[in-house]
Amino acid sequence: MKINRSTKPAPQGKLEINLPAVEKFNTDGDVPFYFVRKNDLPIVNLRLIFRAGSKADPVGKTGLTYMTSMLLDEGAAGLSTFEIDAGFENLGTGFSISTTQDSIYISLLSLNENLEQSLDLLGKIVNSPDFTEESFGIEKHKLVNKIKRKNDDPAYIAGNAFENHLFKDSGYAHPALGYSDDIERITNDDVKAYYKKYLVRENLTLLAVSSIDSGDLEKLLKQYIFPVQIGKTAVESISLNPEEDGRFIFVHKDNSAQSEIRIGHRTGLRGEENYYSKILLNTIFGGQFSSRLNLNLREDKGYTYGIHSGFNYYREAGFFEISTSVQSEVTHDAVAEIMKEVTKLASGITDEELKFAKSYLIRRFPALFETYGQLVNHLTAMINHDLPSEYFATYLDNIRSVTKKEVENSIGLINPSRLNTLIVGNKDTALEKFKNVENSNFSMGNLKNV
Repeated sequence: MKINRSTKPAPQGKLEINLPAVEKFNTDGDVPFYFVRKNDLPIVNLRLIFRAGSKADPVGKTGLTYMTSMLLDEGAAGLSTFEIDAGFENLGTGFSISTTQDSIYISLLSLNENLEQSLDLLGKIVNSPDFTEESFGIEKHKLVNKIKRKNDDPAYIAGNAFENHLFKDSGYAHPALGYSDDIERITNDDVKAYYKKYLVRENLTLLAVSSIDSGDLEKLLKQYIFPVQIGKTAVESISLNPEEDGRFIFVHKDNSAQSEIRIGHRTGLRGEENYYSKILLNTIFGGQFSSRLNLNLREDKGYTYGIHSGFNYYREAGFFEISTSVQSEVTHDAVAEIMKEVTKLASGITDEELKFAKSYLIRRFPALFETYGQLVNHLTAMINHDLPSEYFATYLDNIRSVTKKEVENSIGLINPSRLNTLIVGNKDTALEKFKNVENSNFSMGNLKNV
């Protein structure tokens, strides 16, 4: 049978999805525990979330949070790094530690039959890290070299420089890895003090997706993970400077054939009521392949392989960002087209655009919850932003209920006068056409601090 590919198939009927219920209770007295029962496989995906991210790094010692997380499993309770790694490997257990601006995540993926042995190792890492001078020296050297390699990547430079400008003089202004000069100032005593102050039960939340009953899992956690050290909620709220009118910032990178472009400004928090209208607005503007930005700069002009926009959220701040990479010679033209699309938003959206955006978000939703790992990551986002336990169960209805007027009301949240434009590229080619940028609104970035 011949298929007519010129006609896009229409969705069939209303999508219904039954998501697993999220249980929430406190374990060991006062530690929040989120649990989802999933019986597909005999495994447990567990995550410990410590609200102790890089925003807590001291001034002049950025990267301290990351260094501390790196050292947790580099020897614990007398076990060497090799013995810990071999222990997890022999059990077939996945183990990882990661650091964000808001949290440290300690994650475990274990077969049910090996869970107790895996939790025994995990408990040693959480409660009894050795923090030896030898391990500290090795990890410090590795981190400095990692940062130097990262600073060869224009995309990494652009992302860091952009957020450094948006969140200047706050805990969100620097990358989680820190700056190499600051890493050199960190001592092992700093790491030990950070661990004692921040990795405490008062900053801890547990979550698990498991085929084991929540009560049985809780008993094992009490046996092997607790007591986590007692302390107090030590992470202070950040303070943001008042936002000014947008600036044009250029960071020069020798011999760069492409330009990394970031355009945006600070916006509201994740928990605000207009969240769903902003999702739909961004889906239309730059959040998926057939968005306005991508159809213009990729499909029509051929300036880029892809362009994306989004409302991004930390726990205590949010920002709107447009990001893309283009050939150096078309940098000015690409920025001009982006600004044309921003200006066109003021004219509103069409009924067809809204209908397609809703369909896109609704139809893709079930695929976001297929694996244990996906569930854990979505639960993590829910916890980080203090969302209600029924958030996912009500998501589709909330998307369906957004009106065209509500989406158009959100257009004003993207303010052209506040948009910052940051470019990382070769100034000899990329800056050539930017003759209309006022000197008072222009600055050259410093590679050392991005």
